[in-house]
Amino acid sequence: MAFCPKCGTEYTEGTRFCGVCGANLEPAAQETPAPTYTPIVNRSFFDKLLDTKDVTAECDPADIQNNKVVAILGYCASFAYLLLAWFTVSMFGVILAAGFLIAPILMAKNSKFLHFHATQAITLLLTTIIVQIFDGTLSSWCFLLLFNPWAAGPQVAGTIISWLIHVVFMAIPVIIGIFGIINAAQGKAKALPLIGRIQVIIDSKK
Repeated sequence: MAFCPKCGTEYTEGTRFCGVCGANLEPAAQETPAPTYTPIVNRSFFDKLLDTKDVTAECDPADIQNNKVVAILGYCASFAYLLLAWFTVSMFGVILAAGFLIAPILMAKNSKFLHFHATQAITLLLTTIIVQIFDGTLSSWCFLLLFNPWAAGPQVAGTIISWLIHVVFMAIPVIIGIFGIINAAQGKAKALPLIGRIQVIIDSKK
């Protein structure tokens, strides 16, 4: 037994229209939703490289504003090491770099923003030292390989290649450090590319 949904009049199955009110008695056809397509975005290698962890939302805005300069100072430790180690002894570079890191490390106990950047700066410094050691070994090896002991001095090719190796390898921590400085200056607690996932433990009260 079927009834008209509009007036309630009983009708026979198969009737298309109600004999009393003329309402359409055929079941409404279910509309099939149109398929949706999610566009596939092919990100470049550099986009993926720069897509690092960002915890800025977890930091207090006042904390960020008050500690930007100190956070930048921490990244300068790697530049100080490179500059001094290039012209003098690496140990002097380590001492100078440690001086740049003293304030960020001490203040990191009271600042989540600074704690984040201090760990990143220490990671960058350790990476810089490792790269500098590897670079010095490789460039020296190339220099000696192309050195002509029977000539009046070292061959020009050996000198050029060793310096090119040195510049290329040293550019890696410099570029990474620049990203760190930019992030700190913009008030972002964003991990460094390539090495940002490496964590250095700093005691914090937070």
